Amino acid sequence: MRVSWIRVFTVALSLALSANAVGSTQADHYRLECTFYRVIGNFDGETSLTDPIWVGIGDPAAESDPAKWIRRLNEDEGVSFFNIADLIDLGGAHFVADATGWTWNGASEPPKSGGIPRVEMLVAPKVINRFGQDFVVAIGPSESLEYFEKEADGLYRVRKSDLSTGVKIGAGAVERGPSERVILRDFEVSVSTVEDREELPGTTLDVGKPIGMTQTFKRTFSVQPGLNYGIRIQFDNYGTLLVRLRVGLE
Repeated sequence: MRVSWIRVFTVALSLALSANAVGSTQADHYRLECTFYRVIGNFDGETSLTDPIWVGIGDPAAESDPAKWIRRLNEDEGVSFFNIADLIDLGGAHFVADATGWTWNGASEPPKSGGIPRVEMLVAPKVINRFGQDFVVAIGPSESLEYFEKEADGLYRVRKSDLSTGVKIGAGAVERGPSERVILRDFEVSVSTVEDREELPGTTLDVGKPIGMTQTFKRTFSVQPGLNYGIRIQFDNYGTLLVRLRVGLE
């Protein structure tokens, strides 16, 4: 049986903020709020992006042909941005996003159901930092993954893996842009999971040393403070990671 990192992930979390991601709440600071959802199943309905996220990022391709730049994100990288959505079936829920916020079947949180949820809120980290600085937030299990190893005497012993799993977000820098916009430069989201396990001699059980896989999305874009943005990222062998992002000024 393959070990699912998400089941471990939701039991115990550890939050690690890099030292330079902490600052006072004086002028020239920003507040970044992210909520991560894992979606299993459908993503049916309409989404749209009415905000020009390419403004001020310094990418000639984006500024000369924004539609092509957005289309390349969708087609080549499996990523879509939106701030307006009406999805009749998002993992079994009617999802609406607009200027007032996000709702799931009219409620502020995804519906809960028996068994493995089709839409699951993972974590909701917040960062307050000074403009111009980078930040990294890593969230994952507080305990190491364990596996069995066969010793020379024929006995199996439990070992702890140094493999890290979970979600990490960060940015090379967060800058002030034109028209009071905020630029997230090299904004990165990565998901590290247990992809498989090594075979363990003498048994067919899936309890060998874990084999990890990390998938990463990185992109520079700009946002309007106070506006909610959705980022849908499709990861192989994982499903859809839905990120709700909002930036404020401090």
